[in-house]
Parts: sequence; structure tokens; C-alpha cells
Amino acid sequence: MRRNRKVILGIAVALAAAGGGAAAIAASGSDSPSAESQAIVNDAAGQLGISPDKLSAALEKALADRVDAAVAAGRLTKAEGDALKQRLQSGDFPIFGGIGRGFGHFGLFGDFSAAADYLGLTPVELRTQVAGGKSLAQIAQAQGKSVSGLVEAMVNAAKQKLDQQSCVFVPHVIVAPLGSGLDVVNSDKALHNVRAQAGEVKLMNYAMPIPGHVVPTKLKKEGIFKVSCDVHPWMRAWLLVLPTAAYALSGEDGAYKIEGIPPGTHKVKIWHERVGERDAEITVAAGQTATHDVQYTPR
Repeated sequence: MRRNRKVILGIAVALAAAGGGAAAIAASGSDSPSAESQAIVNDAAGQLGISPDKLSAALEKALADRVDAAVAAGRLTKAEGDALKQRLQSGDFPIFGGIGRGFGHFGLFGDFSAAADYLGLTPVELRTQVAGGKSLAQIAQAQGKSVSGLVEAMVNAAKQKLDQQSCVFVPHVIVAPLGSGLDVVNSDKALHNVRAQAGEVKLMNYAMPIPGHVVPTKLKKEGIFKVSCDVHPWMRAWLLVLPTAAYALSGEDGAYKIEGIPPGTHKVKIWHERVGERDAEITVAAGQTATHDVQYTPR
């Protein structure tokens, strides 16, 4: 799905429920997914100079957080999420070489964009290799990339960051699914007090007096939140917490693209900080790209 006017778009449709869709990461070869997963963890831990147990614990925590986010966004039922977390805790769940089974096209770490960028491939090229039976570890080795770097790229991509730089919020607009994580960061040598609020609904209110201060925040409330600093009144940003993972943030040219939308008719909500919201409906045909253009009149 494409469109070419500068807006922020969220599609109100849940995608790729558990039990269907293509695998995000596929195991191959004679080793079991669990054995391959452990081998990758051991290799990555050695490259990072930490113990495999410490790396496994960090990855399992990240995966559990992604399961919670998938449940909150409606991509998994609570029962499915609880079952997956139980398997994670029991060790009967490969972190690599089979993690995508049952998570549809997006997997626990979202789509393939972060992994594809790190590997020097397009998302389509990466999906094609995975669908052909290669694991991400095998693809990384073939591309001359380290597994530890791949792990770091995927984990970092699963968590967004709202920074304060020279008394400006960076980025100006963040879109994230309900239940996901956000790191609020103060990179300034100045006191900030970050507040995010939508009407009477308060999402955060943090005093941040120390340079390098980071506050991990779980996005538990849905809404369009205005972000401000109580100390510096000119500082403004927007945080859109959506009940879906099907959304896009337009680029400088006003273009957007959302991949993985299933065939059918879907409701579309378009938002711009100056001209408000619009609702639309679009039909996506199987195997085709749908285009939806929007004309806004600046005011």
C-alpha cells in the first residue's frame, strides 16, 4: 500500500494472527531449531565477551516483551501469549532458527527491515532467502556480517527512542504499537521534565536532570499524546500509540508504504498535527499494490 502526501497513517486492522502466515525465521539443516539457536547464542556471546547465560536471559526478556506487545496489539490472544512465554521460560523455544513460527509475516521483532538493513539486503531479498529455508544466522555469515551485530540491530529496532538534544525532542513524531517499549533519553546538560498527555490521559511525567539519563517506558495506554517539557515550553513532540502494528510515518517527500497488508477492505486513519484526522477505506487485492493519496490544505 502506498500514498504520497505527508501525513502519518495507522491502519485499523490486525495482521498475521498466530498460527498463520509465513515464518519470520526458518530453521534448516539437520540440527534442530533449539540446537541451532543455542549455537548462535554461544557464538554471539563469545563475540560480545559475555556468558551465553547472560545473553540468553537478555534475549528471552526482549522476546517476552515482544510477546506482551503482540498481545496488546491484538496479533496474539492472551492464551497464545501465555503459552509462548511458558515455552520461553522452560527453554523449549528456539530464540533463532524457528522463532517466527506462529507469528506471521512480522515475527516478534517486527518486520525484516532492521535485519535487512544490517545485512545489506532489501526486505524482499531477505524474505526470499528465509522462505527458501535459510536461517538468519546462515544469511548473516553469507553476507560477511556477525550474528551478534544482527542480534543487536533487531533488538534495538524493537524499541524506539525519544531523545532531548539541544532542547529539542528528536524525533518530532513517534508512532508505536500499544504495549511496546520506548526509551526516553536526556542528551542535554540541562534539566528537562518530560510530560506526555492526551486530554486527561497521562502517559508519562519524568524529571530528567542528568545528562545521559534514560527512562525505559512501556506504552500501556492508547492515544495521540502531546509531548512537552515543563522547563522549556517551546519543546514539543507527538507520540501516537496505536492498537495495531500496521502503520507508517511519512517521509520528507510525503510518501509512505505499508507492507504485509492482507487482501480485503480496511479502514484507514490519517493524522497530521496541524490539520487533524481523516478516515478512509481502501481495498487491497491479492498480489497487488493499492494506492491511497490524500490532499491536505495547510492552514
